[in-house]
Amino acid sequence: MVRESFYTRSIKRRKYRIDSAEEFALDWDKKVNRAKGFRQLEQDREEHMAQTLRNMASKYERILAFVEYERSAGVARFLQSKK
Repeated sequence: MVRESFYTRSIKRRKYRIDSAEEFALDWDKKVNRAKGFRQLEQDREEHMAQTLRNMASKYERILAFVEYERSAGVARFLQSKK
């Protein structure tokens, strides 16, 4: 947690030249999650979201899920895997 707060503080001082909100979100996420523990935490979140969506899909015909842009590719990857 302490390391993450230092990363966040140092990232706020940087200037960004990014063309879109999506690029900014991915760049920010990459910089904030430099620490191995935070990367693993986010991957575990993605897997949990995908598993929850799978469970809901077996019960409901239609589902609307709002997933952070930074997590969307990982959630989609877990949903496509056979795990």
